[in-house]
Amino acid sequence: MDLTGKVAVVTGSGRGLGLAYATELARRGAAVVVNDVDAEVADTAVLGITEAGGTAVAEVVPVGTSEAAQALVDRAVDEFGRLDVLVNNAGILRDTTLWKMTDEQFDAVINTHLRGTFTCTRAAAIRMREQGEGGRIICVGSPTGQVGNFGQTNYAAAKAGIVGMVRTWAMELARAQITVNAIVPVAATAMTETVPFVAPYIEMLKKGEPLPIVMVLGGDPLAFFYGGTEAQGATIISGVEWLAHRGSVGKIGDTSRLKILGEDGNEVATGETGEIYFLPNDGAGSTYHYLGAEPKRRPDGWESLGDIGRLDADGYLYLGDRLADMILRGGANIYPAEVEAAVTAHPDVRSCVVVGLPDPEFGQRVHAILELDPATDAQAVADGVGAFLADQLSRYKHPESFEIVHVGLRDDSGKVRRTLLRDERAGWMQENRDFRIMPARAWAKAE
Repeated sequence: MDLTGKVAVVTGSGRGLGLAYATELARRGAAVVVNDVDAEVADTAVLGITEAGGTAVAEVVPVGTSEAAQALVDRAVDEFGRLDVLVNNAGILRDTTLWKMTDEQFDAVINTHLRGTFTCTRAAAIRMREQGEGGRIICVGSPTGQVGNFGQTNYAAAKAGIVGMVRTWAMELARAQITVNAIVPVAATAMTETVPFVAPYIEMLKKGEPLPIVMVLGGDPLAFFYGGTEAQGATIISGVEWLAHRGSVGKIGDTSRLKILGEDGNEVATGETGEIYFLPNDGAGSTYHYLGAEPKRRPDGWESLGDIGRLDADGYLYLGDRLADMILRGGANIYPAEVEAAVTAHPDVRSCVVVGLPDPEFGQRVHAILELDPATDAQAVADGVGAFLADQLSRYKHPESFEIVHVGLRDDSGKVRRTLLRDERAGWMQENRDFRIMPARAWAKAE
């Protein structure tokens, strides 16, 4: 993988695994900010990278505080003009048993590992979102965080917390095309040597070479699948492919066929949105059988999972929304996910869920439920969303009413029950409940 032109920050990279990560990133063309608390150690690491033909600078600061995190991001931007990759590796140990561990020992490990990962990721995410070109954030976990280890209460808590934060960040930053991964370093064994895609990396370890972490996280060993539980069909995409087709869920596999159908039942043109259908190579119904229910199957055997999507010119599938969530406004189809992605980019909006509310004139109107900070002026946000979306969405897709909440509406996996939210609010409308905030232009129009 060629990382020429990319800029990376690696915390705790003066020695050990951190240095291995920084060295490999530089070898592949990235400019690297090396971080350590010891200036001599950091300078030695930079010297080793530059003598090998790489580009690196040192930033000596103890990871943990917001100021330290910002200093690392600022150094990358000041020296190289941007930030594309963050590897959260910095850490310390203060091992002792539970009954002997002091508050200071616990806090020191939590501050460096957990808080440091949080502050550095937050600073990096803000910068990457401003750049608008995506990014990669890699956080280092540990087997101790997954299964525990004697004498490491603080370390186990920190490493388990990191993995939990990564799962959340991966959902929150996906729309900005910023991927967030956690790695849990483990030992190479005779068993792992039998796994085909691991074998080349085992050989590198035997030779004493550092593992190319960015290549592993962005390469073929990682894959994403999309399909139904009933196995009517599935798409697959590798890490390398995803980098070239960001946001895609891949190409159809070898066991089935895929097509996108429009409302008229005919296949849509490349790039156009429609309903996704699968057909197993062995024929309709060959992969499952329902008891007491019927699948959504066309007479020709093709089946829908109820999802909306499109295919690009290379045959890669991109998901839109669930068909049941689609808003039909005056005969025009509006997909909530598209509107949510645009509204969530607003600097005052933490998250957004869009539903269609019944309307006697248009059938449905777009209603946005916004999660805002309690101190934010909700009416000002509602008034300004139209102008914010002017260059992003067609006018008919803009939310026409708003509702403010101060807690997220999505579950731990990032999903939202739109049907429940929509029906609940339709009931409120019948009760003449006052829950909607109308933008100023709407009031003016009504008058």
